[in-house]
Amino acid sequence: MTTDMPDRDAFDALRAEVAPIHPDRSFAQRLRDRLTTELEHTVTNTTTNTTTNTTGSTPTTTTDTQPDLDVVNAVTPYLVVAGAADAIDFYVAAFGAVEHHRLVGDDGRIGHAEIVIGNSRVMLADEFPEHDIVGPNRLGGSPVSFTVTVPDCDVVFDRAVSAGGEVIRPVADQFHGHRQGMVRDPWGHRWTVSTPIHDRYEAEAATAGWTYTRADTTTDTTADTTADEHVDPHQLKHFDRGDLFYFTLPTADLARSQAFFGAVLGWQFLHPENGHVESIAAPSGGLHLDGPQQVQLWFVVDDIHAAVAAVRAHGGHADEPVLHDSGWDASCTDDQGTPFHLSVPAEKYVLP
Repeated sequence: MTTDMPDRDAFDALRAEVAPIHPDRSFAQRLRDRLTTELEHTVTNTTTNTTTNTTGSTPTTTTDTQPDLDVVNAVTPYLVVAGAADAIDFYVAAFGAVEHHRLVGDDGRIGHAEIVIGNSRVMLADEFPEHDIVGPNRLGGSPVSFTVTVPDCDVVFDRAVSAGGEVIRPVADQFHGHRQGMVRDPWGHRWTVSTPIHDRYEAEAATAGWTYTRADTTTDTTADTTADEHVDPHQLKHFDRGDLFYFTLPTADLARSQAFFGAVLGWQFLHPENGHVESIAAPSGGLHLDGPQQVQLWFVVDDIHAAVAAVRAHGGHADEPVLHDSGWDASCTDDQGTPFHLSVPAEKYVLP
């Protein structure tokens, strides 16, 4: 006697359910960095120019690279221009902008476009007077201006003028620690190109006749807040190229980690909410809740932009440098995917 059985794959019982899994976080980060580096080598048109730094005789290397087109700002400027297509060409030529996309209507006008300049996204559109959307030239000017921070403002300023920008203020050193010049683009928007040259903002402001007041929720704002009072003297040192400037350890529970390292290593946290260790001599460090769940290290370099260019030239990945109160910072990975940071410490953290 035979029984009809339905056709069935004998290996069905051995098959596991197909379901996605999340890879190890550190592996995913290394893979992402390696892919980013390879893509940069493929799609980036990189040109390196050696120029003379206006603040000294040391050559400064500037590199134009493809920015992160997926960057999203907390606050995004939206420009209205009478001729958005030509304006995009100007911003590309003057500031190294990269176009993300544009929306063009039946009448040829651009209803919306997005470009990326460095690590910032800018939106723009043509004028639509029928909807009360007009640019500065039609309004007789604009009270709003934009500042673009670049490695060499003299070079970018000249480039903007050559592209059709009108000189409003020639390039000059400013007391607030930047070398700057201002141009007005052909559509009426004013752009300041700026390069940091020192971090003595507070002292120089006083010399120039200004009173410097900084909001600080962790200290008495009525007190005299000079730069030296924010840094414990034992956390100052002389740094040479390659020295460790700062470190952070990841934690999921800041208070618990502070208690642990306080008991084991004697670490003291005068401001527990930020995780900085006050009791150790330089190089100092702390704990971090946000960001990568791995140790982060900051190494000292002489020129942040030249160091970033060197990382990229040797197969690593480097984000665009960012200027913080603590100094310049660039997040990097080496050519094997190991993360690290480059740093030019602010003067208030450095002994001569």
